[in-house]
Amino acid sequence: MAVILVVEDDTISRELISTVIGNAGHIPLNCRNGQQALDLLRDNYKVIDMIITDIMMPEMDGHMLLNHIREDENFGDIPVIIQSAYLGEQALQSISTQGAFAILHKPIQLDRLGRAITDGLNANKDKWDL
Repeated sequence: MAVILVVEDDTISRELISTVIGNAGHIPLNCRNGQQALDLLRDNYKVIDMIITDIMMPEMDGHMLLNHIREDENFGDIPVIIQSAYLGEQALQSISTQGAFAILHKPIQLDRLGRAITDGLNANKDKWDL
């Protein structure tokens, strides 16, 4: 069982992703924007196994959140799945170089989300018991 941080400002999308996570036997933690997620990570990074984040959010967007995550030695290795409706070629390149584990386009396809979660957790399986 893993703890997965869901960072999404849209309530319906956040609930849908959390349901997929819960149905897979994992625990979702929810934040509405990147700043909330960063604050939560700083205090709880030892229990977070994965992050799923939107790009376009108020207060702190997904790009800035991903930069902060990758720059922090405490939680810089946590796999991050990016999901967004607004991903052009330049944005995709930027996200890839920032170290996103996977990039999913909205609307989210639940089977692709499930596979990305499994793959990301398997890539980091030494942190917890599968």
